Amino acid sequence: MLVDASMQSCSQILEDSPMNLDTTSPVAATPDALDSDQRRHDLLRWAQWLIILAAFGSGAGRILSAEKQSVHSPLFSANDRSRWATVLALVDYRTFAIDEVIERDGRRTKWHTIDRVQHRDDRDGRQRSYSSKPPLFPTLVAIQYAALKQTGVTLEANTTYVIRLLLLTTNLAPFLIYLLAVQRMVNSLAEVWVVMGGSGG
Repeated sequence: MLVDASMQSCSQILEDSPMNLDTTSPVAATPDALDSDQRRHDLLRWAQWLIILAAFGSGAGRILSAEKQSVHSPLFSANDRSRWATVLALVDYRTFAIDEVIERDGRRTKWHTIDRVQHRDDRDGRQRSYSSKPPLFPTLVAIQYAALKQTGVTLEANTTYVIRLLLLTTNLAPFLIYLLAVQRMVNSLAEVWVVMGGSGG
């Protein structure tokens, strides 16, 4: 019994000893370390938003300021005019043919373009002009323009305003969504990297 009492006493001393450390339990982070991590996290967030705002602002500024000085028009080339002529023809004339858009009364309009092909219309045998560009994208833009035209704003009367507005919704809005998606992906990968780094250490 004396031996058992001595062994129990020794066991109690060893359990209470500061040398008896649980090496498997994680070490708690100090308040200073937590504050430093939070400041670093906030700084990275601000940097991300500054990059997004700079990219978005640059794109918006480019769209809103783009203009061909010689004619004061956002239509820079035959390529542009070919696509926008298709948009106008789809909404105003319900056809992909751009004859009525590029020429009126035998005179060229501001939409005239050399980026076109001709095809004989089976209904009346006439040669009709069509844009040489793929039709899908102008069709998607035409849907937006058809909705905008319901407000009384037209491509003919408000060419610069309508083109810039449609470019903002068609080009810049998806670009902003892309930037936000990249930001979310980067943050998710960073969190995974931190977790794996913590578990590996």
